[in-house]
Amino acid sequence: MAKYAIGVDDATRCPVIGSLVVCAIKIPRKDLRELLELGIKDSKQLTRKQRERWKDLFVEREYEHHYMLIKPSLLDSDNLNDLECEAYYELIAELDPKNSTVYIDNFERDREHFVRRAAMLGYYIPDSWVIEHDADKKYPAVAAASIVAKCVSDEEYDLLKEKHGDFGSGNPNDKKTLKWICEHPESEIIRKKWKTYKWLEKHHFNYSELEEINFDRKR
Repeated sequence: MAKYAIGVDDATRCPVIGSLVVCAIKIPRKDLRELLELGIKDSKQLTRKQRERWKDLFVEREYEHHYMLIKPSLLDSDNLNDLECEAYYELIAELDPKNSTVYIDNFERDREHFVRRAAMLGYYIPDSWVIEHDADKKYPAVAAASIVAKCVSDEEYDLLKEKHGDFGSGNPNDKKTLKWICEHPESEIIRKKWKTYKWLEKHHFNYSELEEINFDRKR
């Protein structure tokens, strides 16, 4: 049996503001049961303080981890799934997957599509790698990766808000975020390729007009 588990996941894939954060973390297999007993969960099920406590624990135990921020300008200029697949593979390589089982939270339709995309990009995916939807809910190593990725994203948002003002959660259904984009449509922190931005652009970033529209509509 492999000595380590490597978990890989992202954070902030949906928001229209800020970077996409991808993280990979390497955890001794002997620690996995304890993490489950301590209640490790997908980052979306934890508060910010809880995530920070988990991250502190990972640092204290010296779990090797690496992360990557994919900036809005790059997200706008290339294919999202290509960029994320490349980031996953590069981060796993940095951790040296020998003697490890790799667990990946799959953003593709299924495992076959993920492997096919990786091959197209020049990467080989071993049959032993576990690539599943909702892996952050099933495997503690992936939950750990999601926690670190979200902590990094939280820190980036703090810095962005300090520099650019409070844009809310950054999510497409957040009226505060939409209003901020309408007021700063040229900002470099916006993902201008996203449907949300295109929808606002179509309405000439006229927030007063958009207030009369159901913001929760699919864009």
